[in-house]
Amino acid sequence: MKMVTYRRPLPKLPIPDLKKTLDTYLMGMQSVISEEEYSRTKIIVEDFGKPKGIGELLQDKLHKYAETKENWAYSWWLDDMYMKARLSLPINSNPGMVFPRQHFESRSQQLRYAARLISGILDYKTIIEAKVLPVDRCRHKVKGQPLCMSQYYRLFTSYRVPGVVKDRLISRDSTDGDHIVVACKNQFFVLDLVLHGQRLSEDDVYTQLDIIADMADEGDDTAERVGILTGAPRTDWAKARDEIMTDASNRDCIEQVENCMFILCLDRSIPISFNHQRSMDETSMNVRDDVSLILQMLHGHGTKINSCNRWFDKTMQFVISRDGACGLNYEHSPSEGIAVVQLIEHLLKYMQEVHEKKLRRMQSICELPQPRKLEWKLTDNVKEAIQRALHHMDRTIDTLDLYVLRFDHFGKEFPKANNMSPDSFIQLALQLTYFKIHGTLVSTYESASTRRFRLGRVDNIRANSPAALEWVKAMVAKNEYTRLPINVELSLDMIEGDN
Repeated sequence: MKMVTYRRPLPKLPIPDLKKTLDTYLMGMQSVISEEEYSRTKIIVEDFGKPKGIGELLQDKLHKYAETKENWAYSWWLDDMYMKARLSLPINSNPGMVFPRQHFESRSQQLRYAARLISGILDYKTIIEAKVLPVDRCRHKVKGQPLCMSQYYRLFTSYRVPGVVKDRLISRDSTDGDHIVVACKNQFFVLDLVLHGQRLSEDDVYTQLDIIADMADEGDDTAERVGILTGAPRTDWAKARDEIMTDASNRDCIEQVENCMFILCLDRSIPISFNHQRSMDETSMNVRDDVSLILQMLHGHGTKINSCNRWFDKTMQFVISRDGACGLNYEHSPSEGIAVVQLIEHLLKYMQEVHEKKLRRMQSICELPQPRKLEWKLTDNVKEAIQRALHHMDRTIDTLDLYVLRFDHFGKEFPKANNMSPDSFIQLALQLTYFKIHGTLVSTYESASTRRFRLGRVDNIRANSPAALEWVKAMVAKNEYTRLPINVELSLDMIEGDN
């Protein structure tokens, strides 16, 4: 099929018809509330949508507001999803991602890998700044229609500033920051990647990282764990930040972090005792399990290990652990996962090609300035805030239960072969599972892209539709295990028998 070429600007996000919106709302409610509750809800909704009622008045105001905006929903959506949320970022908001496991036999190998990773990121950043990043296009509906690319250009230029009532998402010009911040043993160091208009070679980056690691060793015992404040509840962090910013040298430190391209976290090794799904063989072979790896990327495994070696407000934090665990933690408000995944795919491919071909990149710079350590002047109030943040982080980590199940019976090709969307397959599987346990559907958030429109991000689809309810009832109609108690454990034979 010939792809359609578009040259016009992306259209604005349309405003849904009021009646269709109300009908859709009622349809979603019908499958998750009782008949009595639904009857009351229907009366309220119909009163809201009656001719010349409050619904039409608000719809008219919305149309007028939309005329003044590139995307009428963007600011409201950003505030409700992220900026007004007062929960701490780790676990609650920032996702983690695990890279292929590495095996470092020395600190030198860890830092060589880090230098290669930095070179790969700079390679991708060059593509972004040259505005030659290929435009994503629709694969469904109107195939070939271009999608909004704005979030790709925020990956290395954005920062989330905490606020007492509401956070702010700020962006700088992409050419302003030519440095990164390296976190090592709870300390932060500024590493300039462009000197005299010339980008540092991979060897130069390695040399600078080696110096930083030595500096971190010297300050390990006296380091102020300032980074943990970014993992505190947002209002608490905002108040502490305001006090930190009263000192000029502290303001400079904060600005260095806010304006850097990304954070590189050189982590300590994680004890094998932190494995959650380990076998004796894995422990004896010093192998970390999936849960241990992802928890490191989500929160750092606690304040006594790596949770203070973070700055959670920064959009991109790349983690490289001494034991070979690698990945990232990213602040979610500037972009969706698709932009981050595209970056990581480019990065891993670049690093593999460099490793296999042993490419020599560019000439080294003879005289490199000493990397700069960020020094903090903290009041007693801020030190007390750090102690509260330490307690909050460890307590939050203790309340998290995470289990990783590797399902290898089939993958996405199975639903595709049956003319089903893999995403729809999973959504209905979740509804069926919940129904078999609780006897009802559950309201879910299923992401739906709005990138066909200017500044488009995501909206949500509710999978708990009347059609889904009818389907799950049909699925369990002749199933004797319809309402299994939660404490009943199905044997493998029972599961395979049902399949």
